[in-house]
Amino acid sequence: MKPNGERARAAVMMIYAVLILELITVVSTYLQYNLLDNYAHGVAYTDAQLENNDLRVQLVMLVYWVFFVMSGIVFIMWFRRAYHNLHQLGRQLQFSDTWAVWSWFVPILSFFRPFVIMKELFNTSELVLYKSGVKTIKNYPMIYLSLWWGLWLVDNFMVQLLKNMAPLGDEFEQLYNESMFYIAQSIVSIFAGLLLIKIIRAYDKREQLLYSQVGGRQVDEL
Repeated sequence: MKPNGERARAAVMMIYAVLILELITVVSTYLQYNLLDNYAHGVAYTDAQLENNDLRVQLVMLVYWVFFVMSGIVFIMWFRRAYHNLHQLGRQLQFSDTWAVWSWFVPILSFFRPFVIMKELFNTSELVLYKSGVKTIKNYPMIYLSLWWGLWLVDNFMVQLLKNMAPLGDEFEQLYNESMFYIAQSIVSIFAGLLLIKIIRAYDKREQLLYSQVGGRQVDEL
């Protein structure tokens, strides 16, 4: 087994950073929505004000996506090592540890396989700990995993819907509707992120116990 605690903490920190940027995105998008609403009701804006709004929105989105990609990389590094470590306990798992990476990118499989692997992490680790004499371990509520994955799928569906939304005849109306949709999508993303943090922390505690049960030193000591 390889140490994974640092990766868990790094993943949590990166997700928190993305959530902060998500909140900033909500505020930025709401300011744009408010500007468009005022404009529709006759409030006059200068070209400079409109350009500044566009620049702010684009800058916030750019920074957000940079951190989102970085957080995804860090999370998948943790996810793969967690699955790799579980393989080292001699348990017969459904997939190889490389699938903990590729399952996120293969079409169709990405809709369900990462969720299956995450469930397997919890179910198998709890079984190993129970058989090792750790009677205090509690079964992790699968409702958290199911809710996280459901929100993740909804979030991705909304993102794809935004990307493929057919343009309306009125550019102003298009931007107005997109602003409201972005805010709704960001709220879904925030809840999914908070659940994922909870899940990572819960499994990290189990992984620490696994280290102690297989005779290795604790992660922080390696």
